Amino acid sequence: AGIPEYVFENKNGFLVDPKSPDQIAMVIKKLLNENDISFIYDNSREVYEQLFSRPSIQRELKNLFLSI
Repeated sequence: AGIPEYVFENKNGFLVDPKSPDQIAMVIKKLLNENDISFIYDNSREVYEQLFSRPSIQRELKNLFLSI
């Protein structure tokens, strides 16, 4: 199933219906035809930094506590 809230289509991954062989095959073919898929790794790191890095978590916690 994955975590669709953190997978951004064509940015850091691909969302497919796990019960759809056609969708899965389409994404596999797309990746096989790409010359460079390092953008997925780079973008995944960017998403991680934005959502899960220490400064990001600290900022979210601070905002949460200030809202109480």
